[in-house]
This record gives sequence, C-alpha cells and structure tokens, in this order.
Amino acid sequence: MVSDSAITRATPLGRFADQEGEFGDIVGTLVAYYVYFLTIVTAANILQIGVLSQLLSRFAGYLPTLIGGLVVLIAGILIADFVGDLVSDTDGQWIIDVFGLAVKVFVYYMTATLTLNPIGFATDVLTNLFNVFVVALFGSFGLAVAIGLGFGTREYIAENIDNWTPQASDTVSEEGSISGSGSGSDD
Repeated sequence: MVSDSAITRATPLGRFADQEGEFGDIVGTLVAYYVYFLTIVTAANILQIGVLSQLLSRFAGYLPTLIGGLVVLIAGILIADFVGDLVSDTDGQWIIDVFGLAVKVFVYYMTATLTLNPIGFATDVLTNLFNVFVVALFGSFGLAVAIGLGFGTREYIAENIDNWTPQASDTVSEEGSISGSGSGSDD
C-alpha cells in the first residue's frame, strides 16, 4: 500500500512533505502570524490611526479568502496530479498518456479558474481562451471526420452514383410536377 506522504512527494508540492509533520508546522506558523497581524490591527484601532486601521482591516478581511484560495489551489494540484497519473497508468499506449495529460491540464485550468475568481482576479480571459480552444479543437475534429469520410467513401460513391442518379432525377421530376400543378400568381 502506498502511504499518503509518498503520494504527496510525487506531486509538485512534494518538497513540503520532506519531514514528518512539516506541513502541520507550516500551517501552525501561518496561523500564528495571522493572530499577530490581527493584534496589530486591533492596536491600530485602539490608537485610532485611521488610514492604517482601514488598510490593515481590509487586508485582514482579504487574507482568509486568499488562504482559502491557496488551499483550493493546493488541493486542485494534488487532485490533478492524482487523476492525471491514474488515467495515464491505465494502459501503456501513448494516446492514453496524452489523454492523461489532457485531464491533468483540464483540472489545472478548472482549479486556476475556481481559485482566482474568489481571490479577486478576473478570469474572463481564461474562460474566453478555454472557449476558443474547445471550439478550435472540436471544429478541427469535425473537419478531420468530414475529410476522412469524404476520402473514405470516394470509391463507394463512384461505384454507386449511376444507380442513384436516375432515382434522384425521378424524385426531382415528381416534386416539380406536384409543386408546379398548383402554381399561380398570388398578386
């Protein structure tokens, strides 16, 4: 069985998992600094330093959102690496590796979009870029299928076009006689 620390070490965040309990130490240090920061905000409020108090209060209100965004980012990176590697390891074919990379990049994109939006960054450019990429990808796929079908059925159509032409001519003449019989001017 693979331990959690072995999974973490295999990701880009693996350097934080070098020693046992190091991640907990990092979180503890961040919480301690946040408490120190809130103490400074309270001191600025008590001393009635208006501009500094407002600036620090805004930053103190923004900091939990920033930390939450970073937690989502770290979780997204871990999930992207895990899912991408899981997909890539299912088979030894190169196309599966490419699909695993595509899954990993998609999860990275979704993580970045979900993380940056609450932090306050505009994600419109990322969303538009992704939409253009998806349209181009599926448009090129549709074009490739159309060209493939055209070249693949070329011989079949050449062999059977003579059988289809009289049937099409009969159908067109029947349609013309039906619509032509009642034609008149509606002026």
